[in-house]
Amino acid sequence: MKNARNSLVLVSVATATALLAAWLGTSNPRNSDAEAPAAAFRQPAAALPADALPAPERRPVAAGYYFDVTGHSADELRALLERAAAVHAATPAVPGEPPAVVLVLHGPDVEYFARHNAARHGDIVARAAALDAAGVLDFKMCAATAARRGIDASEVPPFIELVPWAGDEIERLQQAGYVRL
Repeated sequence: MKNARNSLVLVSVATATALLAAWLGTSNPRNSDAEAPAAAFRQPAAALPADALPAPERRPVAAGYYFDVTGHSADELRALLERAAAVHAATPAVPGEPPAVVLVLHGPDVEYFARHNAARHGDIVARAAALDAAGVLDFKMCAATAARRGIDASEVPPFIELVPWAGDEIERLQQAGYVRL
C-alpha cells in the first residue's frame, strides 16, 4: 500500500511538473538555462478599462458555523465533535461573543445526551461538555424531539440549551449569518 501511495505521489508530481512546463512554454522546467518565452509575461497591448470586468463578489464574513446534527452513529458523532473543534481552532474567537460553532441536535442524536444513556455514551457527553466549557462549541437541542423520545428536560445535561424546535433554531442561525457545515 505504501508503494502504491508513493507511486501515486510521483505520478502527481510528474504531472504537475509537465503542466507547469507547458504553461511556462518550456520542455524541461528543471533546466535552469531554459527560459519561459517572454510573451508569457508580457503586458497586454491595451489594458482593459476598470469597469470592463465585473466586480469581485463580496461575501459577508460568516458570523459562525453550525452543524445540523441528526442521524449519526455514536462514532460519527464523536468524529463530528472533533471536526467541530478543528473548525473552531481555525476560526478566530471574538471575546465576549458566543462560540463560532453551534451544534443543533435533533432526531435520534438527542438520545446520546440523555442521562439514561450515560453508561453507553458518557464519553460523548463528557467530550461535548468539555468543548462547551472551553467555549469551543455551543449546543442546542430540539425540545420537541426530546419530548417525542421521552427525554425530560431534567435528563438533558445543563450545558445544552433546549430550543423549542430545531428547524426554527437553524433558520435563526442562518439569518444571523451562520453557515452550515
